[in-house]
Amino acid sequence: MISRESDGELLVRLAEGDTSALGTLYERHHEAVRRFAVRASGSTTDAEDITHATFLTLARIAPSYDGRLSCRPWLFGIAARALSHRRRGAGRLARFLEKLGRIATGEKNDPRDALEARAARPGLERALDGLSDAKRTVLVMFEIEEMSGQEIAAACGQLAAEG
Repeated sequence: MISRESDGELLVRLAEGDTSALGTLYERHHEAVRRFAVRASGSTTDAEDITHATFLTLARIAPSYDGRLSCRPWLFGIAARALSHRRRGAGRLARFLEKLGRIATGEKNDPRDALEARAARPGLERALDGLSDAKRTVLVMFEIEEMSGQEIAAACGQLAAEG
């Protein structure tokens, strides 16, 4: 049975401890959040983790919801924040492993290798990867998810509030 309650009403229930409201919100929005996460991250595997992290975070921060009827922009903001955290962590790990590998093999860092690897990637992928997380996130929200400027601002406001 589909709930006729607004997102705002469901979030009030969730904030009061009713976890069935989280299930309803998940059913209502998980596909949109996952689609956004795939496009913003470029990875279906990362998108699954980001989607789940988004709804786990939603359960924790539900009391801070501002009461709007739709929580979609808020969810995208939470997902963007989860993506940012994931990328920072993955970047640190990748740099550490690369450095460890160079130390173990006695290899010197040659910037020409990185330049050649970058030039071999397709143009659009390089262009998107060249954007900061924040810019890529806003581009995906606007161009692909077709969110309004007001919705994007609300989602970005959520990012700033969590930061």
